[in-house]
Amino acid sequence: MPKNLFRPLHRSQGFTLVEMIGVLAIIAILIALLLPKIFTLIASSKASSLAAAVRTYETAVAKYYGDIGTIWPLNAAGTPAQENGGNSATVTSLGARLTLDASDPLN
Repeated sequence: MPKNLFRPLHRSQGFTLVEMIGVLAIIAILIALLLPKIFTLIASSKASSLAAAVRTYETAVAKYYGDIGTIWPLNAAGTPAQENGGNSATVTSLGARLTLDASDPLN
């Protein structure tokens, strides 16, 4: 019997199924390890963005109070004049002094 009876006549170029499964398993493990870090970084970025917006808001209100002497101009109902759309509120009655969109970056 010839020695090369069970060998293919020519080897094809490429990866075997076992090699492909191994590579995909390694990629899946790396993704599983990195996803929690990525989500933590995204949440931290959104929180710092929200903190920066609050600081901007504080500064604008303090400057307005320093110029005008009151915190908010009130509408006829006795509440701050504002537009509210969904999860954001934009104070419009402060005119050119303050136009701040307080959208929630966590949503």
